[in-house]
Amino acid sequence: MSHKWLARNGSCALDERDKELYPLILKIFEEYADTHGRSLIKQALKNEYDLTINEKRIARIMNKYGLHCWIRRKRFKKRPQPHGNIPNI
Repeated sequence: MSHKWLARNGSCALDERDKELYPLILKIFEEYADTHGRSLIKQALKNEYDLTINEKRIARIMNKYGLHCWIRRKRFKKRPQPHGNIPNI
């Protein structure tokens, strides 16, 4: 029993199209100092190059080439605590 995927040389048409998109994604990623994730890169590709690309595809390309954006953490404000001993009421 022969499988078509065994006859391939390790690459498919999708890999070739991803290689064409990688320079555009890298340019946007470096332009915004590693702060843009997949959704903002999608918007930038639409605005700058008029390309509509699925976010999952962008995420797959970013993971494949090791592009990771900074994750913004929520900052909580510390509430002032009363000083000294608090009497038991």
